[in-house]
Amino acid sequence: MIKKHRDEINFIWELIKIFMQVSAVAGVLITLIYCGTIGYFPAGLSLGDALFFVAASLSFALMYTLLFVSLLYAGISASIFLRWLQPLIFFVTNKVRRLAGRPSLLIKVNFPILTLEYLMPALVGVMMFIINAIAYYRDPSQAATLTCAILLLGFFWGVFNTKPRRKEYNLAKEKRLKIGLVVFAYCIPLLVIKSEGSILNVSMAMIGVRVESTSVQLDKKYTEFLKANKIFPSQTNLLGEGIYQDVTVLFRGVGTELSVRIDGFSLAIPSDKIIVGIPPMKIK
Repeated sequence: MIKKHRDEINFIWELIKIFMQVSAVAGVLITLIYCGTIGYFPAGLSLGDALFFVAASLSFALMYTLLFVSLLYAGISASIFLRWLQPLIFFVTNKVRRLAGRPSLLIKVNFPILTLEYLMPALVGVMMFIINAIAYYRDPSQAATLTCAILLLGFFWGVFNTKPRRKEYNLAKEKRLKIGLVVFAYCIPLLVIKSEGSILNVSMAMIGVRVESTSVQLDKKYTEFLKANKIFPSQTNLLGEGIYQDVTVLFRGVGTELSVRIDGFSLAIPSDKIIVGIPPMKIK
């Protein structure tokens, strides 16, 4: 019994170390992916900017990890329904395979029975179900991808707890397989919910790199440049500087420039040639 718990603790500690390494690398890579999606990479990085860039990457990794854990907990809760549906799914699948002249599948995914030790995952799962249900009223397409991520992670939970059907176990290979499953599962929310860059955009907004629906004031030459492209400011001051509303700041805080999108037109502007106005939070 002691040896079993020691092995479980060692395995969990190994997973934690891998998560820390993967999160750090993933944070930097995903920030670079975000830069690629907006078509802008920071220029003129100083040492302080580089540190901020790394900090922003790690912040995204932390937030993404929290999202992954929340969806995994929802998937664990959903495994109750997946366990009920499994016989029906395999029944239909085997019927189709027999009609095609193929042997029936003997695989059975082991969805653990949820006991009191799964109370926390269950509570978080219920919260995610409520959020998902509300999302269907606002954006059915995005809500459907969220549901898909939850079900996939629920299926992963079952596969993770399923032992291979073989007489002899190779513990080393089984451990590597489980670690591979965890790493793959960690990528599921990004692969499934990445539609239109939503996860990237929301995460970057939460750490202050991206600012949605704000107003900016641009230097005269940039105002004239936008006018030449038939994008006009809402008002112009005596110096010829244009003020634009409903602007998206795509990237700020790193380097000597800001990347903004105005009426679908993206451009990089030096920090001293633009003023970004962020309205204060309204407290009722």
